[in-house]
Amino acid sequence: MELPAAWMDELYVLEEHRRQGAARVLFAAAERAARDKGVLRLDLLAWALNAPALAFCHSPGVTILHRALEKLF
Repeated sequence: MELPAAWMDELYVLEEHRRQGAARVLFAAAERAARDKGVLRLDLLAWALNAPALAFCHSPGVTILHRALEKLF
């Protein structure tokens, strides 16, 4: 069954403010806003080369569901 979803296009924290919990606060605010609208799932995308984003995606409560592959030519 497909759950009603919201899409988070970007979550960006300036470098000088990273590692201070800002991403968690922003993500929690987006989650609250989505829940207030009846959404049951919040989707986001992280590029494979973005180590800080991938580390955040391993936070409690975030599940990696898909991996997209690409071949450039």
